[in-house]
Amino acid sequence: MNIGKACAIFEQIQKEKYSDNEKLWAIKDVLGMPTHNGITKNTILNAFKWFFDYAIEESQEKSTKPEEQTRWIPVDEKLPDPDELILLSFENFTVPMIGRYTVDDDDSGTFRVGDTDESFVENDLYVNAWMPLPEPWKGE
Repeated sequence: MNIGKACAIFEQIQKEKYSDNEKLWAIKDVLGMPTHNGITKNTILNAFKWFFDYAIEESQEKSTKPEEQTRWIPVDEKLPDPDELILLSFENFTVPMIGRYTVDDDDSGTFRVGDTDESFVENDLYVNAWMPLPEPWKGE
């Protein structure tokens, strides 16, 4: 990105005119300039406020509250991220198992046993809910 465009985005950081990615690159480029003549203190503070709000929003989206870690999530409410190991509950079996959700080329999804290619449906097991695995124990 040229410095002129970076400065223009930087000065209009609060507007929806530019993507978040363009705004992040503009901040990086402007902060890397040897001098900041012509950029007012208020413009810099607006950019930092936008970046702070962006970082907080990203952090909140990625963090999982403790109560959500132990809540079963019905598959008709939300599907898990593909290829992440998760704990699965079944409508026709009482013992939860570890598996993962995969998305096929035709955008259909399948719950698979652990990290194998075997699906639970092949074993007549039907997933009705899932939850993230807890963090591994780290000791003291």
